[in-house]
Amino acid sequence: MLLERARAGFAGLTVAQAVQDAALTRLERWLADPTAAETFPVIHALADAGRWELLLDSFYQIIPFGTGGRRGPVGIGPNRINPWTLGTSIQGHCVYLRQRFGEGPLSVVIAYDVRRYLDTRGHSPAGVPNPVLGLSSRDFAEQAAGIYAANGITVRILARDSGTYLSTPELSFGIRLYGAQGGLNVSASHNPPDDNGAKVYDERGGQQVPPQDEELVTLVEAVTEVKRLTYEDGLAQGLILPIGPELHTAYLQDTTLEPTQAEFDGRFPNVPFATPNPEVPQSMDRAVALAESIGADLVMACDPDADRIGVVVKHKGNWRFVTGNELGALCARHGLDHLGERSRPPVMMKTEVTSSLFARLGRARGALVVDDLLVGFKYIADGLRSLEERGEFRGVNAELRDFLIGIEESHGVLVTPNVRDKDAAGASLWLAEAASLQKDRGLTLIDLLEDCWREVGYVGNSLLSTVMRGATGRARIEQIQTSYRERPPTQIGPYTVSAAHDRRDPAGPFGAIRSGTDHASRDVLVFTLGDAGRVILRPSGTEPKNKVYVELFGTPGADPAVELPRIDAACRSLALDLAEDMLSRAGLSLPRWALQVSDLVAVEHKQRFAELVLPGVVSRLRAGTPAEPFLDEELAAFGKDARGLVAPAVRVWLAEHGGEPPALAAALRALFGL
Repeated sequence: MLLERARAGFAGLTVAQAVQDAALTRLERWLADPTAAETFPVIHALADAGRWELLLDSFYQIIPFGTGGRRGPVGIGPNRINPWTLGTSIQGHCVYLRQRFGEGPLSVVIAYDVRRYLDTRGHSPAGVPNPVLGLSSRDFAEQAAGIYAANGITVRILARDSGTYLSTPELSFGIRLYGAQGGLNVSASHNPPDDNGAKVYDERGGQQVPPQDEELVTLVEAVTEVKRLTYEDGLAQGLILPIGPELHTAYLQDTTLEPTQAEFDGRFPNVPFATPNPEVPQSMDRAVALAESIGADLVMACDPDADRIGVVVKHKGNWRFVTGNELGALCARHGLDHLGERSRPPVMMKTEVTSSLFARLGRARGALVVDDLLVGFKYIADGLRSLEERGEFRGVNAELRDFLIGIEESHGVLVTPNVRDKDAAGASLWLAEAASLQKDRGLTLIDLLEDCWREVGYVGNSLLSTVMRGATGRARIEQIQTSYRERPPTQIGPYTVSAAHDRRDPAGPFGAIRSGTDHASRDVLVFTLGDAGRVILRPSGTEPKNKVYVELFGTPGADPAVELPRIDAACRSLALDLAEDMLSRAGLSLPRWALQVSDLVAVEHKQRFAELVLPGVVSRLRAGTPAEPFLDEELAAFGKDARGLVAPAVRVWLAEHGGEPPALAAALRALFGL
């Protein structure tokens, strides 16, 4: 009678007759199977309620065994995830493993997620016992473990009382760790909560690819009988083995750390220049060397308090350091590409000295962008507080939950409003995920960065700092700032200054000065270069130095390979132009090549190197006398790894003095490691 009612009910649906016939055939087979008897009341209740569309969808096909496994809604019928469809999947996998690896010992690793079928779609009839209602991924995993065990295959699975789960990458790692011939992940990944699934992995910890996947599909579809053991019997027979802490420990240990820089040592003895700052490319040299030796393609580092993030990427065979501005843009692009189901525009924040590339990306995707904050992550934190308390910040009306990302050029990134300072951990997760997605496409983070440039135009940024120590240095810094306020430039290098802005101006965007600390923080001068770019001059708030920020704009859609070298060279030249002018206003003078000495070196040492040290080395080499003792004595005051600090300037000096004898040039290159 039920079949006849179903036939009439299906006929009232606008579906092909072949689909109706297939559903009726599979429904008849299901009702004839005594092992499915506990599902019959649910089927009758659905029929009584006239749920013919649901019944037809549940029975018209066997849920496909697709890419690596089966995934779909939990429910009753062959087109649903349930003990029957899962059972045939696992039995088919058992047959496949035996055909591939023979009758010897075999093992698999099983993982599962947090899902539990609670019928949020309302497909389960009220008041009728439903055998699949409440089934969890763990329940399905235990069922699978019993089937593997019944086929003589050893299973490793977390104990019931473990209180934890295996992530997908940890499952893959575990297959390799235990030398298993395969694995199973009971999960529906990112699907809705009423879905579940089972995905099969091979002995390498990956998913099946052609033609092996087709072989597995064929075997699964041919299953007519499923061998079963209870989970408890499998444990008792030693065929189901609980996974201990060794897997998670080994998984964490497979994060490769640079050993000499992983120990807690406040002297920073194994960091070049004793400067553990990921803004300094050389600070990551040892990690890059290790990455090269083990075949890694991404290096990430943080400073001792783990708020700044540094990244080096292997791109087209070479290691490429990623600047703070580029890191911010990459994180922004990743966040914008994966907004999920947000119904409101995301909010993005940056300090004024940070690259406009970040803001361009945000606005191109409809984000609300605050891009003129004073320097310091505290101003981004203040923006979050304002959103939280007032629902507004600097003209942006939004809520705290709308926050996507905040960045500053000094390698600071924040990707959650639950933290209120820059956070290397959150940034590292986003960057690792972005790098992984790129690698799946045969690309790198640098390719993603170039895609950003093509989308909104290349933005060139250059930073030059001049350290001026002591009271004299502080006086010079103040003298420089006063000079530019009183006599702002009308021309910087080849660029005309179209506008000058003093962030202390009470008529400006920050209003009246509110305190002494506000007065200090707003010691920022901005010079606009028409549509070409801008230059910003400010003293550091934490170090005795003046900072010059240069930004020049490219054209959206232009080839980055053409734009980048031209704009970067122009940025660097413009920064040097302003540095020369800045020093002259403080009564200082340096040859242009000497400005290439590392920004970690104080200006008085740069002067000494230009006027005494390098000329002394050159004269000794020309005279054929040893130069190394003199060099080491003079560079002692420069700090750790001093030759590396001055090497960039020597390289420029050699380029400017091309007429020097080859032997002299070779000796200088050897002395300075060029």
